[in-house]
Amino acid sequence: MFRRRDTRGRNLQRERGLGGMLVGAMVLSLLSACGPKEPYASDDSAKSLLKLVATQPKPGGPYVLEVPEEHESDPGADVGTTTVSVAGTDVLHLSKNHLVLLVFGEPSDEEGASTAAHGSPGNLGAYWFARREGKWFLSASQDSVAWDGSHGNVGDARKVSLGGGKSAVALRSGGCWQGQCMGWLSLYEIHGDHMSELLRRESVEMDSSGAAEGCSELLELPIGTDKAVKSDGPGFSCAEAHTAWSITADKNRPGDLVMRFSGKQIDWQEPTENDAGDEATNTEADAGSDAARTYSVLHARVKGLEPASQVFRYKEGRYVLVKGGNPMASL
Repeated sequence: MFRRRDTRGRNLQRERGLGGMLVGAMVLSLLSACGPKEPYASDDSAKSLLKLVATQPKPGGPYVLEVPEEHESDPGADVGTTTVSVAGTDVLHLSKNHLVLLVFGEPSDEEGASTAAHGSPGNLGAYWFARREGKWFLSASQDSVAWDGSHGNVGDARKVSLGGGKSAVALRSGGCWQGQCMGWLSLYEIHGDHMSELLRRESVEMDSSGAAEGCSELLELPIGTDKAVKSDGPGFSCAEAHTAWSITADKNRPGDLVMRFSGKQIDWQEPTENDAGDEATNTEADAGSDAARTYSVLHARVKGLEPASQVFRYKEGRYVLVKGGNPMASL
């Protein structure tokens, strides 16, 4: 005769176990709902995104950031931090659901008041965002991609296509010192969570017309002109240079970076005996003074720039010079 097996106790234990699991899940759900939520921006405007990476010490005042200090001699060194105020922003869309916020920072105090001097560079920072369910969340940050420029202004930046599915930020910076102005180009490759240096401060602009008296007049002369110039000393640096650069993007690999230069430079020739009779120097009355002025007669020849172009090639994550050269390196 068979006995009927009693399973009521086992079923009761099973029900209790399931009930416990349901209660546990409800508790976790409640804790998640009550816990801190991941901050997000409701749209992709620079104003909305900036609030997730910077603070605003005073209502209506500038936003500020703590960033690594400049350390040009050893970029990999462990450095302290410094405060910058947000002087500008730009949003670079990488895809439908990914973007980078560029932040241009100017040295400042903790409340955002500028502390930049003439020789103070500005800071370029970058922040990556990803869109989930229509909201933008911060996914990565690089508080200091580069320090560059002058007067606290890091320069102007734009996104460029390299080819081969790669893109970069082109940073154009510069400044003027004692009448001579310089401009530089830097390139930083955009990765999924950081930027890497492709090219650093290649000279693309020069104007020394304000550095010495008479320079601007000489630079107005056509290329090939020779002119005798009275000078109290040796010939002075006098040049102007401009650059047109481009990257011919290839679908399979990054294209070459080509720079073409235009402008003028003054080539100085030493005085000869024919310039001063029996001597290479002359004297004349100095305007507004009883003293005599001794001067030399130099020959200024207006020349074009040489070399006229240079080519860089993408190799192992850098742009490397493979042809030509930069005439501004010797001016």
